[in-house]
Amino acid sequence: MTLAIGGNDAGLADTVMACLTVSAAATPCLDSFVTGGGDRMSANIAAAEPKLVAVINGIRARSPTRGSCC
Repeated sequence: MTLAIGGNDAGLADTVMACLTVSAAATPCLDSFVTGGGDRMSANIAAAEPKLVAVINGIRARSPTRGSCC
């Protein structure tokens, strides 16, 4: 089984689009996501973690092997 979740929950796609630049001197990620001494991307990832843990635990609970595979 392959599971691909989490990036959208953390806003990764939006972050990638906001960080694209053609200028090596530009810092759009830093300018947009590190403000007021806080790193918004890290905060988004931390906020998504409980949701991802719940999904994984739900899959384990419903799997025929009850999560003993890993």
